[in-house]
Amino acid sequence: MNAAQSLQRWADSHHPLWLDFFRMALGVYIFLKGVFFILNPDFISELVQQTGIGYLWIMAISHYVAPVHLFGGLMIAFGLLTRPACAFQIPILLVAVLFVNTPGDGTNEWVISLITLIALCVFFFYGSGKLSLDHAMETQTPNTDANY
Repeated sequence: MNAAQSLQRWADSHHPLWLDFFRMALGVYIFLKGVFFILNPDFISELVQQTGIGYLWIMAISHYVAPVHLFGGLMIAFGLLTRPACAFQIPILLVAVLFVNTPGDGTNEWVISLITLIALCVFFFYGSGKLSLDHAMETQTPNTDANY
């Protein structure tokens, strides 16, 4: 057994149930943030413009963030491919914490982004837990009846 499998096995055996509810809430929050970005496309463009990058990057980032938040948020909420969904979210939140939302700008967005980033890292490590589609698919017994 390699190190990644043993780490995954340890994380699965030490996953409290309350963490599953926190994962669901995190997924719903990220999904709603994606809906907000879709309904307010100028908001994300203004946020990214503050960083001083070019127009092409602004368009690329604004077309990446909203769909990844929508689909990734749903995947995290339902516990479907949680680790890959978190892997796509982490760079977005890392940029938000380091470059877009700065501490001391008068809002709590930096703190919320930091908490979300930490939570995504936790679920990237721990996975989805027992209340998830991942767990349901792993424990499902295959149908051995050949008579269809």
